[in-house]
Amino acid sequence: MEDVGGEYFRELLSRSFFQPSRTGKSSKFVMHDLINDLAQVVARETCFRLEDILKYPEQCKTIKKARHSSYMRKQYEGMKKFEIFNKAMHLRTFLPFNLPYGVNCHLASNVPVNLLPKLRRLRVLNMSSYDIIEVPNSVGDLKHLRYLNLSNTNIEELPESLGSLYNLQTLMLRGCRQLKKLPTDLGNLIDLRHLDTTNAHSLKEMPLGIGKLASLQTLSNFIVTKNNGHWLRELGNLIYLRGKLCLSGLQNVVVPLDAREANLNDKKGLDVLSMEKL
Repeated sequence: MEDVGGEYFRELLSRSFFQPSRTGKSSKFVMHDLINDLAQVVARETCFRLEDILKYPEQCKTIKKARHSSYMRKQYEGMKKFEIFNKAMHLRTFLPFNLPYGVNCHLASNVPVNLLPKLRRLRVLNMSSYDIIEVPNSVGDLKHLRYLNLSNTNIEELPESLGSLYNLQTLMLRGCRQLKKLPTDLGNLIDLRHLDTTNAHSLKEMPLGIGKLASLQTLSNFIVTKNNGHWLRELGNLIYLRGKLCLSGLQNVVVPLDAREANLNDKKGLDVLSMEKL
């Protein structure tokens, strides 16, 4: 038995952790089957795939200790699929994997309402690409949340309770084309580092207090309206901005000093600065 085990690990170590994908795309890599098997054995009590739990119910006895979860989405999903999460009281990661690009995922409206209050210890919550129109107020009770992804959903606004997620570092709203406003207390999220509203075309203004987000590194868009032209100066506090920034509605800036105090010249991390008219 010992020789068999030794041979197994010699073969394991003789191979790369990652190998080029057979799809022909040079940028794609896959994990070797042996590495995958080893990872599953080591992480058996802390990680689970929903498909495995549903297929092998005997694994449910370890779900109370689980910290990380994943599953493959289906085109239509209801509460019954997620009942097993009632036992995952210590879960840190809720991570669905997407269907092929262009396929809509329909999630019953009662799933977030019933599920989120039971996952109070989450650090990572990904609800992107679901055909949902609202996020329940209970998201504000996820006090440990660091990463929230609602990209490519049909939400029109975010609950004000989101302003109490003081540990949140990443808020992804990319492609939320129906989103009209951000929470009033967004400035309370002092640990926020990434706010991505790319292609959220219905968003018409920014909440007061963006300048409090001193750790912010990603701000895809800053919108200036006729009523808040002076808020542009809040950008002056965001010294760590990098990547791309789009300024929309600069024609609404009445006092030139407001634009100067945005201090864009000193933001050396910005690679692209674009300007759009609302």
